[in-house]
Amino acid sequence: MDFLITVWSWLFLSVVVAGPIPSSILLTTTLTRRVRPGFTEILLTLVIFWVAIQTAVALALGGAGRLTAITLFAVELLLLAIGGVLLLWRRRPMVFPPPALPSRTQFVTLATLAFLGLLLTGNILIQPITDYDSLFYHLPFVAHVHGSGDLSMVGQFNGVRGYPYSWELLSTLFVFPFSSDLLIAAPNLIAWFLFGLGVYTAARLCGAGRQHSLSAILLLLSLPIVVDQVNSARVDLALAAFFLAGLFYAVRFGQTGAAGHALPWLICIGLVCGVKTSGLVYGGMLVALGLAVRAGTVYRSGPARPVPGERGKSEAFWPWLAGIGGLLLLGGFWYGRNLVTNGNPLGDVEVRLGELMLFAGSVPADELRKTTLAVMFDLANWDHWSGLAGQTVGRLSLPLVMLLGMVLALPWRAITDARRRTDRSQQQDGWIGLAWMGFLLLLLTLVYWVTPFSGDDGTNEWLLSASWLGQGFRFALPMLGCFAVLAALAASLASLDEEWSARAVIAASLITFAARSWLYLAAIILYLLVLAAVWLIRRPAQGRTSGMEKWAIGWPVGVVFCSQVVVILNALQSLHDVRRLDMYGALPRVVEQQTLPGDTIGYSLSHQSYLLYGPRLDRRVAYLPADIDDPVALREHLERHDISLVAIGPLYPTTRDLPIVALLTDPDGDFELVFADDDARPALYRLRE
Repeated sequence: MDFLITVWSWLFLSVVVAGPIPSSILLTTTLTRRVRPGFTEILLTLVIFWVAIQTAVALALGGAGRLTAITLFAVELLLLAIGGVLLLWRRRPMVFPPPALPSRTQFVTLATLAFLGLLLTGNILIQPITDYDSLFYHLPFVAHVHGSGDLSMVGQFNGVRGYPYSWELLSTLFVFPFSSDLLIAAPNLIAWFLFGLGVYTAARLCGAGRQHSLSAILLLLSLPIVVDQVNSARVDLALAAFFLAGLFYAVRFGQTGAAGHALPWLICIGLVCGVKTSGLVYGGMLVALGLAVRAGTVYRSGPARPVPGERGKSEAFWPWLAGIGGLLLLGGFWYGRNLVTNGNPLGDVEVRLGELMLFAGSVPADELRKTTLAVMFDLANWDHWSGLAGQTVGRLSLPLVMLLGMVLALPWRAITDARRRTDRSQQQDGWIGLAWMGFLLLLLTLVYWVTPFSGDDGTNEWLLSASWLGQGFRFALPMLGCFAVLAALAASLASLDEEWSARAVIAASLITFAARSWLYLAAIILYLLVLAAVWLIRRPAQGRTSGMEKWAIGWPVGVVFCSQVVVILNALQSLHDVRRLDMYGALPRVVEQQTLPGDTIGYSLSHQSYLLYGPRLDRRVAYLPADIDDPVALREHLERHDISLVAIGPLYPTTRDLPIVALLTDPDGDFELVFADDDARPALYRLRE
């Protein structure tokens, strides 16, 4: 039976992953016939369409209250079948330009990127998600949708009920195949890849060289603050990935005016707006950028000529129609629902235009403004600067230093080599791109500076703390992505030595990862041994080393290689279950022992309600208001909803004296303690008969 369940789970996962692929290929090939992109642009477009289709499926099923395992499997299978048939019936041949053959240095850089991706894949399979925000509301939403099949909101926290949850819905699709959170962070791994691909395509479009673009994304994707977002349910990495992809398409649309570029541009705007409320600002920037570049192109060159392959208005019209429809669905679903249900597109957040109240809400706009760095960071306070410097070292580390070095290579070369002045006319496009990216970087820095919660959320008594400032760097990921594009451009214009700079970049990236974990260090040693073995095999033997010498060099490498494989496999096997028990405690297992699938557990005053859904996320969780002070009313409420277990906590000084705490902890009351691990986890109480 267990074998059949395993086979079904992997089959389900395969259908979920493969479902949108034929449709994505069909859309991409149809558009490439018009605009003839390169390989990386095709790859970027495929990933964007895949994410957009999956998100649209989740929104449609969830909005209809039918997001269940059976309906999801059926819809994905139908998508796969219809898309496959359309591809087979396609009359025109599909032509994908092959990727350019990489040089040896480029190959090693790409191999290192792939290796880091494998490391992160292993990490999300082993390490449970533990950050506060994920346990607070991201993961509970995923578990709630998995159990209920609809998009109803959990009632505990007013401020987050009106958030857009498109990215969490994508995570939910990866929960269904295994009925567990094993792959719940898989979308952020996709976002990590998409972030790098978006930066690479944007850098190449602006005139950066191939190797320097690869070096820039290797450094960017190795930043500790970026890596921290992968094994998490937070949406900041997805926001940055869609913004950088949208940046590329905005410029491409501005240059060509082609409907084939307009479609992915509009889709990216919708995705940006649908993953986070601040995406409305970034989406507006993408709209403004695309229109500004288009206006500049028309002003310089006149109206656009027909794009080759577009034989009529209908062929140019449908991508616009699809793009606008995708924008409204992906970007407007949550705000439209909030407007209908709450009378406010932002849910509970007050919306003002100066003194004019546009939409009332329980979260005042002035309170949000108090949480920004613009209000909280005191430029004259040395402690603030010291905290910023310390967090920059810890959260951005060596890769940021290397990116900064790539940027500074340009002024250094301009100062030390007067001959560079004669080359500027030959690199005009690169200098124009550098100026544009510099302006955009300043604009994104300003947006980060005024982003809500970049300074505090009030828990630190409105005092700027270094730890909060550091974790808030995730709000600056779009800015860091733009900085990586700028670094690639500057290094290319400075003609920085590609081979030596790539070696330094790879070393910095691997050192940064090795510093995170001994397991990463062991894997990196293994990777370096593989590279050494490949180099040894490919190295010409004539005049260098004999077969005996190769054997003398190779056998120690083989011994160490095998030992590292054994170490890593043993660690993976032992850490899979142990890490979950260590990080989540015994509460999920106790819930599984004390309840049956489908049972409802009540909770109050907890940011860790996710642990109550059980290891297989098959329990239901209901919120209990903290101001209930009538024991009879509480008992009647629990019995009416068939709730026998209630969790509470972890408690803080501000919540210990609330009425529901007294009702649950009263030794002579209606509840008995079932489980209490420590003060950092919820306690579980049972309603007495």
